[in-house]
Amino acid sequence: MAKYYEVVLEAPHLMTVGFVYGYLHGSGLSGLCEFSEENKIKLASVKEKVFELIKKHEFHSHMILEDTIFEPLMKAFCNLKKNDKAHIEVKEAREILSAYFEFNFEAFTKKHGDEIDAIFAAAGNDVTIDWGEKRQQTDPDGKGVELYTQLHDYEYKAKGTVKGPIGPILKLHKIADMHKLIEVEEIHLEIGQKIDIGCYKSSSGKD
Repeated sequence: MAKYYEVVLEAPHLMTVGFVYGYLHGSGLSGLCEFSEENKIKLASVKEKVFELIKKHEFHSHMILEDTIFEPLMKAFCNLKKNDKAHIEVKEAREILSAYFEFNFEAFTKKHGDEIDAIFAAAGNDVTIDWGEKRQQTDPDGKGVELYTQLHDYEYKAKGTVKGPIGPILKLHKIADMHKLIEVEEIHLEIGQKIDIGCYKSSSGKD
């Protein structure tokens, strides 16, 4: 199973984005690489909360990285620092143990209900869904009634929490957020211990 990391960087945000995507494209590496600025991710640590307050100045970035690109990028940032080139400082790095978000929806047609079920069914085996409330019912007396009334022939209401690795959670969050009847809350991260970057050595201990 893939591992994922959260990384807080200090540098102008556009510089960071340009360097990261340019490096990944040039090196041919692939893996999950997301910025919290483009996703609804709740920042958890003390440093991140400070970052959340000042990120409007566009001088910090918060990234989610898959293990396939984490080490190469950390080394690339260190090389920038050693060579006194564009300075992008790694302020903090931690492994992401899991992630979760809450959701709710309300559908009044079977078509929409099936669409929503398909979205959550495709989440994968690594994602668990805790249905805090789930009610699906049909009422023949409501058939043909206009949508703006309170009576419908079909009603599907639910709310709950989904939890799993940040990779599939991010994917599910984006897809669910695109559906007009599903409301999703911010993604919360459950993080592990801080990783010592300084200046980055891989798990093998070699530069």
